Amino acid sequence: AGHNVDASATCGGGRFVSTGGAGTAFEFDVKSPDEGFWNSGVTVTLTGPNAASVGANSANAMQLQYNDEGQWQTIAYHFRQGCSPVGCSNNPGGAGADVYVPAGQVVTANEPKPGTYRVFFSNSASLPGRIKVDFHTAPAEPVPLQEKIDASSMDFFDDLNRYIPDGSDTEPIQVADVIARPERLASFDSIVVVNKLGSRAYVTSDLGLSAAEANAYFAGLKRFAQEGGNLVLTDAALQALPELGIVPASTVAMLTDATTQSGNYAFEIASGNVTYRNPSRYPLTAGVNKPGAAEQELGRRQAVEPVPLGYTPETGLDGTPRIPFWRVERTAWQNACGQPDCAAAVTHSRGTNVNLGEARLGAGRVRIAGIMFPDPVFEPQPLVNDHRFGLASYALTYTGWQVFENLIDYRRP
Repeated sequence: AGHNVDASATCGGGRFVSTGGAGTAFEFDVKSPDEGFWNSGVTVTLTGPNAASVGANSANAMQLQYNDEGQWQTIAYHFRQGCSPVGCSNNPGGAGADVYVPAGQVVTANEPKPGTYRVFFSNSASLPGRIKVDFHTAPAEPVPLQEKIDASSMDFFDDLNRYIPDGSDTEPIQVADVIARPERLASFDSIVVVNKLGSRAYVTSDLGLSAAEANAYFAGLKRFAQEGGNLVLTDAALQALPELGIVPASTVAMLTDATTQSGNYAFEIASGNVTYRNPSRYPLTAGVNKPGAAEQELGRRQAVEPVPLGYTPETGLDGTPRIPFWRVERTAWQNACGQPDCAAAVTHSRGTNVNLGEARLGAGRVRIAGIMFPDPVFEPQPLVNDHRFGLASYALTYTGWQVFENLIDYRRP
């Protein structure tokens, strides 16, 4: 049997056979393209005597089986609705009838391999009936296809321009321009360095810059801040802090513990000191304290939703990948920032790592957000991290959005 590639070919019939035990089987052959037949899908339908579409052909799930080296392998079951007794839905071949007693059953499979198949009933009470085997040139059941995913954290700035008045649009700056024309940066109030663009390893290895060009790049960013600009570093871009001479490299790192289940800002930086309650003292927290906002613990607010970006909020089976979460040691940050209230949030309540803050650099500022625009990640795994519906480019919570507004709220002196 099979879809007839050659119009002159004939389709062979099936046969009822003894299973050597309980149950009934109907065998048929699927021929190969070499024999002139090609099948993209197969559907087996059982119908039987019924009254008003209610029948007895549902005592057991009909199975479609393939003979693999002498062993029958079930490749599809008919789905029994409201299967009773409880639990038979987890054992499709076991006892238990469809409580809706439909007049028939159906099984489907895509791209059946050539060979011997059978329709099997473990309980002959599903018969008598009419068995019909149909072959198709198209898949017999829907197949979820994975389209190419186009997602980048930089899409945030393109989308943001839809809501910014003309003349105030965000503008991309090329790394090459920072190197060749650092004086041009003086026309901006704020520059946001997102993620890996603050990493020397990234600009040398991935972008192919020489060591001298990387030095010039970071020197250009430092000059921008020293001359009165607001340099904002997000996520992995905190790695630029040592390049700017603000903190030692050993004090900047990405967290790998359970706090990375979902990136957050812990605004309780000391017992009783919740920074968003005092925005005049901590301007990066302005507008965060919205009425009715939920908190898992005092002062802890989620900044980014992990799932739309391909990260997990779990710790068990679905425990990876975890969202990147960057920080700088609080003592080093406090020693370097040049002002008393430079830590607006930490990674843990009353913790020792800063992930939101501001430091003076010359006439300007360097502001950091250790969680803001993590790159989307495509790492599907069996049974977990299913990305068939794609990924988002960014997934800020309202807290993340408000913090971003605060980070770029700046005018050059």
